[in-house]
Amino acid sequence: MLKKSNLIFVLTTLFWGLSLKAQPQRDFGMQFKIDIEKKISRSFSVSYINQSSFNQNTTELYYNYNDIGADYRINRNFTCDLRYRYVKLRNLDNAYEVRNVFYTDLMYVKGLGRFSALARERLQRQFYGSIDNNNPRSFIDYSRTKFQLKYRCNYYWSPYISFEFYYPLNHPIRKYTDQYKETMGLFYTINDHYKVEVYYQAQQLTDRKFKRFNNILALNLYCKF
Repeated sequence: MLKKSNLIFVLTTLFWGLSLKAQPQRDFGMQFKIDIEKKISRSFSVSYINQSSFNQNTTELYYNYNDIGADYRINRNFTCDLRYRYVKLRNLDNAYEVRNVFYTDLMYVKGLGRFSALARERLQRQFYGSIDNNNPRSFIDYSRTKFQLKYRCNYYWSPYISFEFYYPLNHPIRKYTDQYKETMGLFYTINDHYKVEVYYQAQQLTDRKFKRFNNILALNLYCKF
């Protein structure tokens, strides 16, 4: 007859083995971004963004994109934008493919003392290769919803947490939310023109044959003129 301690050991080992088997593929990556914004008026601004992402434990460039767009501040709480993104993405054959992405955001920000809450809804269309609407596989539409809570310690430091999920609108296979991002980060304001952001992000890729869990560290620079 098994002793109680031995039975606990066997059950724990079995559970741990099953848990490891059920876990998705894991990876560690890093991202670097620069965001340059030029104010045209009190309500209107244009910006350029470049970001590079490294995966396979930061040994390979996964993607790089250039992003341009315009932002319009509707009132003190609501802002909208319209943007285009040109992406070079590495595929399974280690070749880089082009993605053309068009998207628009509607953002709501509300201050609560030192706290500020943000809600953002993004509608995104991503084209595969050439922009050809006659090919049903040529583009995929997504709804991307994000919530963020930020705390302003002082002029310089502002930690935050955020949660984002991706919902495919017309994917031929995926019918449910297929990506989650949970982020803990920190903004450091250098002056009125420059700001730095660092964050850790847990990214889960779901509703697909090969599920993935990515741990990501990021460093971003924001310039405003």
